[in-house]
Amino acid sequence: KFADEDPNLICCLSNNVAFSIDKRMDPANAVVTEFGKDTSEYALGSLKKPMTCHATSRKGQLVIGDSVGSIRLYTGPPGTQRQAGGYHPKTAKTLLQGSPGQAILSVDITADGKFVLATTEDNVMLFPIEYLAEGKSLNGCDARMGKSKPSPLRLSPSPEQLLSIGSKPQVT
Repeated sequence: KFADEDPNLICCLSNNVAFSIDKRMDPANAVVTEFGKDTSEYALGSLKKPMTCHATSRKGQLVIGDSVGSIRLYTGPPGTQRQAGGYHPKTAKTLLQGSPGQAILSVDITADGKFVLATTEDNVMLFPIEYLAEGKSLNGCDARMGKSKPSPLRLSPSPEQLLSIGSKPQVT
């Protein structure tokens, strides 16, 4: 979504691996990883079920939805270099629970990284991921939320609305 800001760096995802490619480099060596590591070492260990969708914020924070209703928040694509030095970790900082058992069909994060929007077959969920801890404003992509995990604001049709529509609506 923010590719126009750095058109040379591409975030690549497969079923359980996330890494970046720098288009300015020789194609044989374009994968951006820690020195001496292979892309197979960037498996998303916390991702237990198939990934269904993903999104990034302007800062590069990564949000991944899966087939069982879980949403994982990462500081950035695992293994890619941070602007401040070092590399992004392979594990998610925060795990949010959407609708248990229902696949996350689509997910998005606001440009400023303050909210995550996710859809399932039955509803739309909005998660505020910015929170206060010890007087400091933190973000669920950059710091573990722990007990500060929010309950999502859910938008679902009422039984009366379902009756008037005559069928189950598809949320996309």
